Amino acid sequence: VIDQIMEPILADLPYQSGDEVYVLVNSLGATPLMDLHICFRRVAEILADKGITIYKSLIGSFASSMDMAGMSVTLVKLDDEMKELLDYPCDTPYFKQF
Repeated sequence: VIDQIMEPILADLPYQSGDEVYVLVNSLGATPLMDLHICFRRVAEILADKGITIYKSLIGSFASSMDMAGMSVTLVKLDDEMKELLDYPCDTPYFKQF
C-alpha cells in the first residue's frame, strides 16, 4: 500500500536524489500508532533507495476524521528557509515543539 501511495507523491514535484524532506505520517483517527510506524519504515526505505534524506519526521494523529480508518503521507521538499521554519519552537493546544 505504501508503495502505491509513494509513487504519485514522488512523481509530483518530482523529487530527486539529494533532496531533503519532511515526512508526516498522519492517522485519520482509528489507525494505531504502531501501524503508522510500520508505514513510516516503508516510506523511509523508499526514500533511502531514491537517495532522498529525511530531515525530520512526524508520526501520529494530527488531522483526524473522527475514528476513520486509514492514514496519509505528506512530504515537504526542504530548502534552508523551510528547515529553519520547521525547527522554530511553537506551543499550541494541538502541537508543541521546543
